[in-house]
Amino acid sequence: MVNILVVEDDLNTLSGLQELLNCEGFRAFGVASGARAMEILRSEPIDLLLCDFCLPDMDGIQVCETIKARQPEMPIVLVTAFCSPEVEQKASEIGIDKIFKKPIDLEELLGALNALSNRDSNQAPVRISGVGAK
Repeated sequence: MVNILVVEDDLNTLSGLQELLNCEGFRAFGVASGARAMEILRSEPIDLLLCDFCLPDMDGIQVCETIKARQPEMPIVLVTAFCSPEVEQKASEIGIDKIFKKPIDLEELLGALNALSNRDSNQAPVRISGVGAK
């Protein structure tokens, strides 16, 4: 089973994503802050990160950058309502695999998460293919 850490400060969205991912066969851990995400990463074997850009204690890029520094092979999906060329550039530099713009197309998100969770660790990251949601 693939362990996904979902970092989202909107508790309704967080709960909905956790429920969806658990129903789809993932084991989803949900947290509402970057600091809590770091705690979970130290205590649980996480395979994939799904992170919101706007968090109460730090932005999602900072969370992703910290995680990539510690676990460069971890696939990461960033979700944002504020996707600027600067955010896309920084995400690409860090090695974030995919960006989704809110509102999220859940089928597209599940497809990306399944592809990333099945990716061989020797494969190159799936590059950002534009802002991904309808």
